[in-house]
Amino acid sequence: MPPDPSLFSLIATSHSNRLFQQGIDVLNVLNAQIQQTILSSMFEPHVFVGVQTFSSFELYAASYGELARHSRKITVLGEADVRPRSLNNTEFIALPSGSALTKERFLIINDPSWQVMLLAQVLAETTERPGRQQRYQGLLTFSTQTIERCNMLASMLAGQPAQPVGRAEPMLQQQHIAQFVMRLALMQHTVDLNLPQLLVEVPALVDVAKQVAQQPSMVARLQWLINQSRALIRTDSITIYRKEDTMLRPVVSTHPLDQVKGIVNGQGMIGGIVNTPQLVVVDGTAAAHESSLANAQSVLAMPIFDQSGEQMWGVVAYGTSRGGAFGNPPERVPLATITGMISGIVFDDRSTVEPQSPPP
Repeated sequence: MPPDPSLFSLIATSHSNRLFQQGIDVLNVLNAQIQQTILSSMFEPHVFVGVQTFSSFELYAASYGELARHSRKITVLGEADVRPRSLNNTEFIALPSGSALTKERFLIINDPSWQVMLLAQVLAETTERPGRQQRYQGLLTFSTQTIERCNMLASMLAGQPAQPVGRAEPMLQQQHIAQFVMRLALMQHTVDLNLPQLLVEVPALVDVAKQVAQQPSMVARLQWLINQSRALIRTDSITIYRKEDTMLRPVVSTHPLDQVKGIVNGQGMIGGIVNTPQLVVVDGTAAAHESSLANAQSVLAMPIFDQSGEQMWGVVAYGTSRGGAFGNPPERVPLATITGMISGIVFDDRSTVEPQSPPP
């Protein structure tokens, strides 16, 4: 290990054409949306956090306390300029004053369900400014190799055994990326985010998310998304159901809604997701009974959760006349991407929505 280790030095040269320059407010938005994506999901990562100083951590202690309840562990690295408050499931690692890492902020998630890292170093010319006036050069990445390297160094600095993950499960990785990107796109009206600059690894996803965000309402966004997605992901029908007291009620569909029946909670394979939230694939003659597509031979349905990750918002069902279409895991990855975007759209919805028929 070098005498003054730096995470940023691991990526500065190899990712020089992908680095952004932003203020602390944008870093905070990215950090918060990564945390919210974790909170609304069903996995518990080990999180490494770099905060420069423990006093700056105090500003965000409440949100990290919530994250700690949904994580295996949080390891916080920073200069010990104050004594940090005690948080469950959280370990603080003091860094030498003036060391390279005290000029860096980072959030590393290296988990089989999602790999993401936000890493930034304060620009030298702004070091002496008050905290909120400092500017940072940084990287937001989903790269397995980059995240594994940085996670290994962070583990060494914390005196903890490194736990290599390899590549995250593709469906879950894409679903979480899509949800995260969609959340950011929907924040454009409240904060100035240059998404193409921040999310250089997923430009196509950014483009779609920005178009979704331009739609005037949640229902309109859902309808636009499924209309545009149907051909791209080679499905004949997509229907999004909202969970109510006893029913899954169709909210939007690529079919006229008056032709789409609601599903009694717990009834059939799709309705059964209410009781056992998991991905369901139905093939053969049973598929037609589970889909709004009369000649369906394959149906894949996935649960959609609300912001808490503890309450089911609804279900999205994909149907096609191609038999065995969703049996191969790579075929499911594009559907997971769409499902992630749907989750990003509905995550903060608390209202009862009125269904909307697709445009003619």
